[in-house]
Amino acid sequence: MKKSFDSFSISILGMGAISAFLLLGFRVEHIISFKSVYHVVTSGFEEESLFAMWKYHHFIPVYNDPHQIPYSASYFNWLFYSFYGSLISLIMHHFHLNDAFIPTIGRCITLAVVSLGFLINAKLLAQNDNQSRSLPYSLAFSLSALLWLGPLVGYWAITVRPDLLALLCDVIAALFLFNYLRNKTLMSIVLAAICCYLSWACKQINIVMPIAIGLFLLTEKEWRAVLLFSVVLIVGYALTISLASAALLKTIFFVDTAVPLSWAMLIENLVDFAKKTLPAAVLWVALIGAQCSNKQIIRKIHSDKMVKFGLCGLLAWAITLLPASSKVGSSVNYYFIALFFWILAIAGALRQLSQQRSKWIDGGIALAGMVFITCIFIAFSNASIQNIQEQRVEQAQLQECMTKVMPPIFVVNHYAALPWMNPSPISFVLAYNYWSDRHANRSFEHNGIGGLIGQGYFNTLILPPLVTNTYDGASLNAYEPYQDVCGGYAVFIKKDRV
Repeated sequence: MKKSFDSFSISILGMGAISAFLLLGFRVEHIISFKSVYHVVTSGFEEESLFAMWKYHHFIPVYNDPHQIPYSASYFNWLFYSFYGSLISLIMHHFHLNDAFIPTIGRCITLAVVSLGFLINAKLLAQNDNQSRSLPYSLAFSLSALLWLGPLVGYWAITVRPDLLALLCDVIAALFLFNYLRNKTLMSIVLAAICCYLSWACKQINIVMPIAIGLFLLTEKEWRAVLLFSVVLIVGYALTISLASAALLKTIFFVDTAVPLSWAMLIENLVDFAKKTLPAAVLWVALIGAQCSNKQIIRKIHSDKMVKFGLCGLLAWAITLLPASSKVGSSVNYYFIALFFWILAIAGALRQLSQQRSKWIDGGIALAGMVFITCIFIAFSNASIQNIQEQRVEQAQLQECMTKVMPPIFVVNHYAALPWMNPSPISFVLAYNYWSDRHANRSFEHNGIGGLIGQGYFNTLILPPLVTNTYDGASLNAYEPYQDVCGGYAVFIKKDRV
């Protein structure tokens, strides 16, 4: 039997995977510490989730009306808050930690999710479907690292958000699907449906995997399986909606709140996705070249179940999360599942070529490895670590500043508004779409932050540096500038403090 793949090419791709491990370790060192708390933000609007975890830990309802004081929101589904909140509370109680360790513990949980997801994903890619040789585990290892540890995930591997926990549920659902294809055990379909439900229960927009599984089972004419899968999934959705509180339903379905869309955001996310998945693109081009040079393998590749499922997933993503990624505030997290299906299709095609040598494939794997290493080097050499260090300095200055002024304090910096940073009795961690709702003239209790400023509720305001006369429609005539440096922000003290 011919050697499957060139070992040198695989070793280069493996070096890319190892470099991704090293970069993640370097980032973890600068973000996670149990000796002293590092006050930083690792993803967009992570502060919303951190505030929700604080509320969960203190038995305060997680879901609230974003138009009522304190104008915060928890826009994700119930399982994310329950899973992370329960673990954070358990660890904090056991080790007697204060609230400032909530981000640290939450990020460690995400890191554990990423580690588990990486291992399960590698196992999935290395599976044998009884029709072809399995992919070498070293290659599956590297492809899994490209998804879970690569440039696309980046700092999301150490942030407190539901995206990677949901992705883990999706990957396990795919694992159960392929187990069904091998053994024809309907229990595997039930478990796949449950995992898809759990992904949705983390983040309600996560419907790509169930659509992909449904499409795939239909193409395979697995009528009983698709019916059972649909029934289990629908029952899960229906039970959740029927048992959910009004506050949960209102927030997870964005009732009466602005959800602005932007073509610029869609294009920005697409470009970012393209840049951060270049190794996968190289492998894809190599596979196309191999098929063009040997047309006999086209039918084998297109009949591979992993390839077919991957293409079904990409189609499901294109009609759901791709347009949704135009939402203002979205990021590359909407593309994680797309990369999973893309890598799945690549792995399926590669295993069909495992019994023959191809210059296209050997060269493609080697080039993908070099591109992977280059991407990691660029990520290592950019200013992200410097930005983290600057964040730590800025947050320390803000925290010290807030000990010198009189609460209640309104601080525009979301992280500095968190309860362990701001000594005020109410934490105004504004919802990510607070300003969109204000521009849309939504009704707010006390007319929002501007209304509270006008009423003189805040004794101290910490605002963007260019603010001088008004903020959120309210005059600042009742306040005077504060001279001390406060993390680069403008500080105003109420003239007649109470």
